[in-house]
Amino acid sequence: MMCICWFMALVGCKSTTTEFGITLLNYPEEGNVYLEFDTIRYELTLDSTGKCVILLDQYGSGYGVVKCGYTQIPVYIYEGGVLKLSFDMKEPMESLHFDGSLAEENRYLNDSRVRVPKRADQLDEQAFIQWENRYLEERYRFLDSLHLDARFVRIEQQRLYALHELALCYYLMMHRYQVDNYKPSKEYLAYLFGVIREDSTLLNLQEYRDAMALLVKTLSTQNIDPSDLLLMTKAQLEWIDEHLKNDKVGEFFVYQLIMAYVGEKGIDHFSEIFPIYERWVKSERYRNVFADLYARWDKIAKGRKVPEIEFLDVEGQAVKLTNFKGKYIYIDVWGSTCPPCRKELPFLKMLEKDFVRKNIHFLSVSTDRNKQAWIKAIQEEELDGHLFVPQDLKKFMEVFQIKLIPRFILLDQELNIITADMTAPSDSETKKRLNQLEGI
Repeated sequence: MMCICWFMALVGCKSTTTEFGITLLNYPEEGNVYLEFDTIRYELTLDSTGKCVILLDQYGSGYGVVKCGYTQIPVYIYEGGVLKLSFDMKEPMESLHFDGSLAEENRYLNDSRVRVPKRADQLDEQAFIQWENRYLEERYRFLDSLHLDARFVRIEQQRLYALHELALCYYLMMHRYQVDNYKPSKEYLAYLFGVIREDSTLLNLQEYRDAMALLVKTLSTQNIDPSDLLLMTKAQLEWIDEHLKNDKVGEFFVYQLIMAYVGEKGIDHFSEIFPIYERWVKSERYRNVFADLYARWDKIAKGRKVPEIEFLDVEGQAVKLTNFKGKYIYIDVWGSTCPPCRKELPFLKMLEKDFVRKNIHFLSVSTDRNKQAWIKAIQEEELDGHLFVPQDLKKFMEVFQIKLIPRFILLDQELNIITADMTAPSDSETKKRLNQLEGI
């Protein structure tokens, strides 16, 4: 029996329904199939014949993607349309077939001329600009030649232009592989500035958001160390503050940059970017979301006391964080399957050796859920000392707002936060900062 699933989407206002159907051949029973749009993800439950139909009530128009394992099929829908696709997982692109009122638009999206863009990064700057402009016109002509639905053509032209903007930015990165010591000319950067479009109606288009974000980053951070997230963020915010005029566009990208920075680095330096946040971000929804993020980081701001945390050692014995009270505590959060984490471990051992007689503990805290993988990594890296996994990993990650590893944390003798985003063992600043601690 065919699986019928009903969903109420978050956007759109007409009481029309879009029908989406999928048929897969040779798909493993344990596999998952998803239909994803910008902010919505549907898990598709296939019946015994590999079929599923979903009715998207009040969704609106937009681009999405069907994900089946490593296979990704771009799709486009609009209100009241019908799209049915089928393919064989053994040869997905060769067997891909579309039916319904949206079939032609989706055949276009999956045409190799659309899916696989041409590149000419070996050309010099002026030649590349000319080539890329001709290529954009070529893509426009191909789109026009198919006489597709006018609604689709309008938004697809905007998407193609955003891809054009992205290509102009990617050239700067890719051309470095062609020319040693390449740096973009002032003329090329000026040309990039000229292609910027401040159009708030395009903010729901992923390619437009990607293009604007990369244009801002490219134009504002040419001479900044990319590893310094604070300087990178400040440069982009200051560029937006100076150059963008559209309130909605500026607000969106200021909000995105500040959320990304605070989400990763916390609020220790927020005062340095607060004035720009205050000038641009007026949306109540944005401000509420940011306030929630700020409050979570405020709990681990400098001087805040860390709540009790329990670990398990390699023998499975419980150990409390308070057991280490009385000395400074440097915590290295890592995982056995994380290459950057493993790269830091030899430097951590060197730090421990350098500070062996100092007033500080070094805790190696793994996020591994698989004990065997953790123990194997300990043996491979020849680690000793204080080796733990959190007894409650979710709580530990939430307490310290850890989204990515490796992560390094420094506490004082009373278990107060010195910084929840300490420098890494391999960073020369780490040893200097530790030596400057009072009573170390």
